[in-house]
Amino acid sequence: MKPNHPIQKIALVSPNPRIPDVLNSAIGCENALVLIGTVLRDHGYDVEVYVERIAPIEWERIFAADLVGFSAVSCSVNRAAEMAAKIKEVRNVPTILGGPHASLVPDDAVQHFDYVVRDEGEATVIDLIHALNRGMDLSKVKGISYFKNGKSYHNPAREYLPEFGTIADLSLIQEYNKLKPWKLFLQGKYHMHFVETSRGCPYPCKFCWRIGMKTVRHRSFIKVVEDLKTKAQYVRGIPNIVTVVDSYFGVDKRKTKELLKEIIASGFKGELHVFARCEVAGDIELIRLMKKAGVKWIFMGIESINDENLEYFDKRQTVDDVTKALKIIRKHGIYVTASIILGSDVDTQDAYIRAMEFCKKHDVTWIMFNILTDLPYGQERTIPQWRIFQRNWDYYNGMFVNHFPKNIRPSELQQQLYDGYRSHHSLANIWRNLFRGKISTTFYLIFRGLTMRPIYEEIRSYIPQLKKIEQGLYDENGYLIEDKLVSFREPGIVPSPVPLHGEPVIEPLVGVTV
Repeated sequence: MKPNHPIQKIALVSPNPRIPDVLNSAIGCENALVLIGTVLRDHGYDVEVYVERIAPIEWERIFAADLVGFSAVSCSVNRAAEMAAKIKEVRNVPTILGGPHASLVPDDAVQHFDYVVRDEGEATVIDLIHALNRGMDLSKVKGISYFKNGKSYHNPAREYLPEFGTIADLSLIQEYNKLKPWKLFLQGKYHMHFVETSRGCPYPCKFCWRIGMKTVRHRSFIKVVEDLKTKAQYVRGIPNIVTVVDSYFGVDKRKTKELLKEIIASGFKGELHVFARCEVAGDIELIRLMKKAGVKWIFMGIESINDENLEYFDKRQTVDDVTKALKIIRKHGIYVTASIILGSDVDTQDAYIRAMEFCKKHDVTWIMFNILTDLPYGQERTIPQWRIFQRNWDYYNGMFVNHFPKNIRPSELQQQLYDGYRSHHSLANIWRNLFRGKISTTFYLIFRGLTMRPIYEEIRSYIPQLKKIEQGLYDENGYLIEDKLVSFREPGIVPSPVPLHGEPVIEPLVGVTV
């Protein structure tokens, strides 16, 4: 669609998911969205960024925009689509969706938005708006998808950027400068900034949505340090917490060491949280530099305490590798958040118990349990499409069972997730850590336990619905009777759009034989 007048005023929106998730308490900024806003501003556009997690949407200002862009993950895309429809009722301005959901299932996204920007969007969004303003042929714009004459069109992918030095301008976020640390604390929330030092990951983990971004590119050290200093200007009376959003911090050990030395030399004051694999612990110099530079937390994808499962995920690590890494990392005083995935086809029914015991034994500070999730309509990676029964995106945040596992009933797996989080934040575990003199861990468990309360009820209330749909599909030992399930989606056919409202859209009955 060609706009009625040239696009100049742009609103970018990050909607809240309609169901709280584990990031509900983290108040920061969606790095990619603000980065896009900064790039647009630098090209002469008038840009405002709205993050619903920070402040309510100012609809009158949104309605005044010439174009509205959204960034969403799967669990927030319904809210984004709802907003886009509301905007269309007032003004027929172009709407764009970017983010992980747009890249993974563009056929679904084009049902609700005029244009979809896939993968990295800095260059794509500039080309798209340029083409719209001039009425040019959109088929020439790389990296976009759109719906036209009853058909989805997916233009060729855009090459990944060789360099990405732009520093996101946080002042573009409405109300961001008005955040009060004490108010956030009373609301059970905390402030966090985001920085990237590299993009891409060479590992082929089946469950990861970033599986296509294998080419690793590094940001210049100067830009990383400058970015850290820029973010520090927004810290007022609170710890300067910066999460490095790289898929794998330490993927190139030599470059990572050089970067850490630059950070140390810059005099950075604050704590860094990074995503890393167990391989980083194999280099003691690297671990020591991480500690010295301010790395306080490592988010490690342990995923499973079962080597067969790790092989199934193509994780390229063993339980022994993880055990050795945890010992070294904790010895150097760095906390660990462990990601544990439940519900794979090779998981045993006691998987969550084994994971809990392992993490306690090896002094893991916090456990993030996730249900194995593949997207309907997307590329099949770990779960056959015909075993996915949930068709409501609100339930795609890793906290809900959306498929029929082979070795455990959906309701029992959901109960394990609930029990796992409640046990981890229980008074018994809090007292255990306090008795061992782990004051920081104790405080963190109390705080995270409080922030998780709204999520607990959502997790638990889903269980009765699962019990209804699993009836007759599992034997007395809790194993799936696959002969009672038949495919209810034709291969290659994209189903109708996901409903935007109502209860969970569970569709197993059309695929069940009795």
